[in-house]
Amino acid sequence: MKNWYRQTPKNTNGLQSLTILLVLITLFFSHSLFAQGVRFIGEETIPLLYKNSQNKNEGALFELATLLSTYTGLESNFGILPWARAYETALREPNIILISVLKTPQRERELQWIGKVLQAHASLIALKERTDIKITTIKQASKYVVASVRGYGSAKYLQRQGFNEKNNLALTSHQSQMWQLLYNKRVDLVMANINIGRFEAKHIGLEPSLMQSKLLIDELVNDLQFATGRSTPLATVMLLQNGLEALKKDGTYDAILKKWSLN
Repeated sequence: MKNWYRQTPKNTNGLQSLTILLVLITLFFSHSLFAQGVRFIGEETIPLLYKNSQNKNEGALFELATLLSTYTGLESNFGILPWARAYETALREPNIILISVLKTPQRERELQWIGKVLQAHASLIALKERTDIKITTIKQASKYVVASVRGYGSAKYLQRQGFNEKNNLALTSHQSQMWQLLYNKRVDLVMANINIGRFEAKHIGLEPSLMQSKLLIDELVNDLQFATGRSTPLATVMLLQNGLEALKKDGTYDAILKKWSLN
């Protein structure tokens, strides 16, 4: 009887050659995939991502993204763009990472999600001297003029609650204008995150200790995330997801939030 299990298949050399070829192809495409690196982009939002007085990038999420790219070994660079342009760029081009995105039903379909980077609590903010403002509901706030940034989720929320620009809503094109309105007493309240608001006010020369939260808006407690478009390779997305989770587990993430008073 022939000892079949000791026989070597005639096509062993061919199979070995095919295996080596497949490995080389995989390595080539893996190198091409990651050699491109990634580009982190977002709108200027102090203290998340902004240009400092030396015109260099700075901010909590800038630090987090920098450490994430180092941890994963991905080359990276950064850009500050208006929100609408940043979002369209991420939808159109691969390897574009949005650094601060609120997940909505539409965006959930359009983007791949890397992970939560910040929880933002919105509230109605007034100057501390406005001791006359006593509100416990959003309806009570309707007798005051409230400012927000046009196109922001907070502005849309106010509009859904019946606020309008003819009566009690002031919409600006930038956060700095919104805070100027408050400090110049041209509006009564601002809807924003107070921790971020203090940084924004200080950045434009206003005293952050003068502001006070009057009402936390429970419906606007939002998780901001890193996200990227559908054309970004899944391997890159998974690498960033795992890296972000690792930075959370080893304490790096919490240390960054604490440094920027965002925890």
